[in-house]
Amino acid sequence: APSPAPERIVTRLAGGLRWIWSERLIRDILVSAAGINAVFGALGLAVIVDARDHGATSTEIGVLLGIAGAAGFVGATLATRLAKSAHPSLVVLGIFWVTAALIPLMAIDANPYILGALLGAATLLAPAANTILISRVIVVTPDNLQGRVDAAGNFMTGALRPLAPLATGLLLTAIGGPGTLIAIAVAMGAIALAVTVSSRMRSIPPVAQSPPPAELRPSPTAPD
Repeated sequence: APSPAPERIVTRLAGGLRWIWSERLIRDILVSAAGINAVFGALGLAVIVDARDHGATSTEIGVLLGIAGAAGFVGATLATRLAKSAHPSLVVLGIFWVTAALIPLMAIDANPYILGALLGAATLLAPAANTILISRVIVVTPDNLQGRVDAAGNFMTGALRPLAPLATGLLLTAIGGPGTLIAIAVAMGAIALAVTVSSRMRSIPPVAQSPPPAELRPSPTAPD
């Protein structure tokens, strides 16, 4: 089948973005997801450069990344169970604040194994928050908007990620590894605080309590 015309792709993306912006909880979810994606996009580079600047060998940096990667794999396998273990908002808020608390610790000691353990701990928790947030978006999105909301959501959550390494590189040059990690921690803390003060983010209902999309108000947007 021929690919959709660029104009149709833009129209679908715009339609998805309009619907997301009209749904305050979904907008808050995707904006917070964009923020934490940018944090993790910056964090990996900052940790590697900080370890290298403090004398870590290529092998030690490889072990650091291996620890973080293994933790991410374990986190992905446990994400659904963790997401169901408590109220969704409590899990999300807990993960955001724990991540914000872990990052400053990375600025204290540049030992690659300690950095790997701390980065791994943050990476271990992230998939559960992602599972809760994305599940909520899917559940409340009407069937006829699933495709365009998915595309718009991916655009929103990934929009800042390409800029994160650039900003991190500038910070590393200006203030070094520890200072950059503190700056990233401040950004993560700001995201966690914004999520905490949002009444909508503090009251994300479990998926089981959500009405099926067919019961939501109809959308005038044409089907995908």
